[in-house]
Amino acid sequence: MWRKNTPEPWEMMDLGDHHRVAGRHREAIAAYRAWASLDPENPLPLLRIGEQLVVMGEIPESLPEFAEGARLLVALDRLPDALKVIARRLYLGPVDHAAFARALLSSTKDAPQVFIARVNAELPKYPSLAPLVAAMEAQRLS
Repeated sequence: MWRKNTPEPWEMMDLGDHHRVAGRHREAIAAYRAWASLDPENPLPLLRIGEQLVVMGEIPESLPEFAEGARLLVALDRLPDALKVIARRLYLGPVDHAAFARALLSSTKDAPQVFIARVNAELPKYPSLAPLVAAMEAQRLS
């Protein structure tokens, strides 16, 4: 039977999930990284990598994965999902709010003031985002 050399993204997702369920976290991460390389605009493999790293206690290594996943969610205009990821990222460890604000503002299709207003409207649900909103506002005004 003929088999192509390059796997499909869903095949790498399935492989990663299989390893994750079996507790083989390093193998899951490798499969999710392959998935991310095959589907670079999809935030899900990055978020799965981040979660596997958290499970393994490698929280500092997980932080860039969550940040990039959030940035991709913003680029896809999936703000509610992005805010959940951003709140999780902020919970896990310190962040350079100015750099994170720049990355998010450069990813959104909205005008900066519109994006900031959208995030601001969600502050009652995610009060930990207040310093990030302040950093975005400072970016907008500079």
